[in-house]
Amino acid sequence: MSDLPDCLTTEQCAGAPEAALAAELAVPVTVRLYGVKDVTLPGYLLMWAAGVLLGLVLIALSCEALRPTTAIGELLAREVSREAWLHSVAVWTPPALLAGIGFELIEGAVVLFAFRRAASERLRQRG
Repeated sequence: MSDLPDCLTTEQCAGAPEAALAAELAVPVTVRLYGVKDVTLPGYLLMWAAGVLLGLVLIALSCEALRPTTAIGELLAREVSREAWLHSVAVWTPPALLAGIGFELIEGAVVLFAFRRAASERLRQRG
């Protein structure tokens, strides 16, 4: 085990600088998204990956509905052919979702820079 004292806050670790640093670094860096919600890096990466994956799945489904290559695609094509508006939605879904995924990629880069800036600020304040 570690020879660091068991303390939970920096005030409790006042006598042990290594433990105080460990307690301070154990608090995750957060960034405020859209001025609404504070998120940590693992939480943001999970949300980001889920959004991109959902977009890619929806693109695949709409392309499969337009040009079926599997049994599921044929079922989707039958359903789309029954309603004219569904066909126009299926046609416009891939470009719209690609634009959304492009936005997600740019937003992801901006947020990762914000996390880097917040972490470096925190280290600068530390000393």
